[in-house]
Amino acid sequence: MTVDDYIAAPVGDGLLVARRHGRRLFALNDTARFLWERRAAGVDESELPGALADAYGIAPAVAERDVRSTLRRWREDGLLDQGGTTRRVLIAGCRLTLRLAAPGLEHALAPLLAPLGVEAGDTDEAPTATIEVDRVGTTYRVAVDEDPASTLSTLDETVEAVNAGIVRAVFEACPWQLALHSAAVAGRAGCVLLPGQSGSGKTTLLASLLAKGFDHVADDVVLVADGEPQVEPLPLALVLKRGSWRVLEGRIPALAAHEALMRTMQAPTRIGQTLSQAAVDRLAGWMQSCPAYELAYDRAEAAADWIAGLLVP
Repeated sequence: MTVDDYIAAPVGDGLLVARRHGRRLFALNDTARFLWERRAAGVDESELPGALADAYGIAPAVAERDVRSTLRRWREDGLLDQGGTTRRVLIAGCRLTLRLAAPGLEHALAPLLAPLGVEAGDTDEAPTATIEVDRVGTTYRVAVDEDPASTLSTLDETVEAVNAGIVRAVFEACPWQLALHSAAVAGRAGCVLLPGQSGSGKTTLLASLLAKGFDHVADDVVLVADGEPQVEPLPLALVLKRGSWRVLEGRIPALAAHEALMRTMQAPTRIGQTLSQAAVDRLAGWMQSCPAYELAYDRAEAAADWIAGLLVP
C-alpha cells in the first residue's frame, strides 16, 4: 500500500477512505483510523498490535486479535490488496489489472491471459477495471472492482469467473452498439460471425477454423461498434463443451436478410447505446450488405472447410 493508492479524509475522530479511481467508500472509527494511518506511514503489520496496545491501554492479546480481525476484514472487503502477483493486460482498448493472491492462480490463468496484450511497468492511467482473486479457506473469491465477490469452490470455476469478469469489464467500457452471442473469425477477406444459441457448436466450429490458421476474433460475445460496422476483438481462450455440436442435415442454404437478422437477434443480441433513426438505418444497411447462411452438417471439419472459403479471397 502506498499513500498515492488511496484517498482519505478525516471525519471527526474517524476517517473516510477510498481507493483512488475506485467507487466505494470505507468509514473507519478512531481505532481503525489509528491502524490505517500507522500502516500508511510504513509501520510493519507485525508492529501494529503493540502500537495499538500502547496507544489505547489494552491488553496485548486483545490488540493482537483486533488488528488481525481488522486487517482480514479490509482485505476481504477489497480495501487492501491480498498480496500475490499483479498482472496488467490490454484487451479491446481496455486496461485491466488482475491481482492474484491465491496459490496456483497465475499458472491456471495462463491460457486465458496468453492472447491478451501485457502492459509493462506501472502506468498513471486508471485501469478500466480491477479483478481480484484470493483464497479463503477452501474456497476462491473473485471480485470485479468493488462489487460483492463471487465465491467459487474449484479452480476451474474460478478461471471461468475471471473470464466472465474480463468480458463484463470490456462490455461495460466499450462504446458498442450491438452485443451478439456469437463467435467470430477473420481472414484476409474479412470477418465471419458465427451467432447461435448456447450449445449449438460455435466454439467447436471456431476451434476448427483456428486450426486452419485463421485469426481468433471472439468466442462467445461479439461487440459491434457504432457507425461503420466494426467488430471489437475479444480473443479470450476458448471454452469447449463436451457434445456441443448438434448433428443436422448436410446443406448450406443462403438466408434472406430479414431471416438472418431474426436469427442473429435470437442468439441473443443486446443494444448498447440509445438507438436513433440513423443508427437503425446503419444496422439495417449492414445486415442487408452481409451475405448470411445457415450451416447444417454432421462434422465441424466440413463446416470449417466451407467457412474457410469465405475468408480466403
